[in-house]
Amino acid sequence: MQSTAGRRAKSREQALALLRRNSGTLGHWTTWRGNYYWINAAGDLVVAYRVIRGVALALTEPITHREIRPADIMEFAGFCQEHRWTPAFYAVQDDSLALFHRLNWHTLAVGQEALIETADFNLSESNWQKVRHAHNRAERNSVEARWVSWRELSVFQHAQIRNLSSHWESRKRLPRLGFTLGGVRELADPEVRLMIGITADGEIQAVTSWLPIYRDGKLIGRTLDLMRRSPHSFNGINEFLIGSVAALLRSEGQGLMSLSGVPFAGNLTEDAEIGSLLPRLVYRLLASRLEVLYGFENLYNYKLKFNPALRTIHLVFPSQSQLPRIALAVAKAYLPSLGLAEMLAMLMRG
Repeated sequence: MQSTAGRRAKSREQALALLRRNSGTLGHWTTWRGNYYWINAAGDLVVAYRVIRGVALALTEPITHREIRPADIMEFAGFCQEHRWTPAFYAVQDDSLALFHRLNWHTLAVGQEALIETADFNLSESNWQKVRHAHNRAERNSVEARWVSWRELSVFQHAQIRNLSSHWESRKRLPRLGFTLGGVRELADPEVRLMIGITADGEIQAVTSWLPIYRDGKLIGRTLDLMRRSPHSFNGINEFLIGSVAALLRSEGQGLMSLSGVPFAGNLTEDAEIGSLLPRLVYRLLASRLEVLYGFENLYNYKLKFNPALRTIHLVFPSQSQLPRIALAVAKAYLPSLGLAEMLAMLMRG
């Protein structure tokens, strides 16, 4: 009988084939560099994970075209046990929590996802006034929204986007975040589309990138990832680009747009099941330091102007005693360029 340890995906494409059937709004994160793939014995469910200091940190709930069963979670947990890893699932959505509760796993709210039904997007309505004003400013500034792939852009345009992103990151004066936050490298993925703001003379003033959302093998929408703008661009250019994507998706019959999950932000209620105060405090301390340093709350408030429905995302894990270790693994996943000592020093002095 084949052991669970032998079921790591034979190829990345084997995992991506499942993803293209049913990705959810956040599933495309799992395609990014740094993730490994475990596929169940039946070959119809995949878990994307990375191992950090003995924690197998899975990104989103398992991906499959069918209902996830408790046996699926336990099969992955058995795979982790063979390697002496602690399993944890990050960015699990509300709909999947009941499954983990049946297994007596613990949950902790870690962020908010902002969702828009594109059928509700209408610039003539008062609740879209800020986006309508941004469209008017784009017209006055002769800035066009253009829907493209990375391959359709010239080498010169690639350089413009890289410079935009580098300038934006240099102003932060902080290490670049990863894990659930993509960068320029992820733009070359042929599944990703870009909405750029470009002037009549060819200057790219802003760029947003959009990941695919699949359901039953059909593309039903897009999820926002990268968002960069030039300091010389007009105020509201990103609102203009996001509004342009909403209008485009609606015209193409794609009904769902996610502004993605914002980690460590929003009204995150404590989980009553986590009775031990110390593990919870350790996690909240690390989360609060990341929020202060990187301004996730400001990003969350920015997304509220698009009138989204909000959905909480969760960290799910089997033992609350492991939460401090898992918290450090989450922080390291977001700050992969730093060693543990450097990461803790930055978080504590922030």
